[in-house]
Amino acid sequence: MRFASLLLLSLGLMVAGCGKKSSTTPQPVANTEPAPPPEPVQPAEPTTKTPKATPSDAELEVLFARTLDFLDQFADAIAANESNCPKMATAMTGVFDAHKELLAQAKSFEGNEDVDAKVDAYMETHKPRVEAAMGKMMKGMQTCAGDPDVQKAMEGFDAM
Repeated sequence: MRFASLLLLSLGLMVAGCGKKSSTTPQPVANTEPAPPPEPVQPAEPTTKTPKATPSDAELEVLFARTLDFLDQFADAIAANESNCPKMATAMTGVFDAHKELLAQAKSFEGNEDVDAKVDAYMETHKPRVEAAMGKMMKGMQTCAGDPDVQKAMEGFDAM
């Protein structure tokens, strides 16, 4: 999952913030009626997905470089639209759509411990670039975290 984590590092902050209300947002009045009893939960089907085999170091290097390009483009899309949440959501979706193949590849390595270890090393080596992208998107993410269009864009990403 760490390869996907490299892709999702910036998105994780956004997802975490999407459901949170800022301290300046008025809070709803509590409902005084008791909540209905919870629906019975059906157990999830067990997944036995086998991770994709580890590619060569050269192939991973190319894949990881493409991941950083994705991250840069995602940060640019957010920063360029930080004061217009609907446009930000559209730009985010455009970046996701343009990188569908990369995102699918990242998910195919979930559970591959060799890839996870190599991602950790790569992220550490490229930490300044990752942090720069994160910093670039912070204002927009804070502004639009609760926006329904941005949340819908993230749901579309999660479904990929």
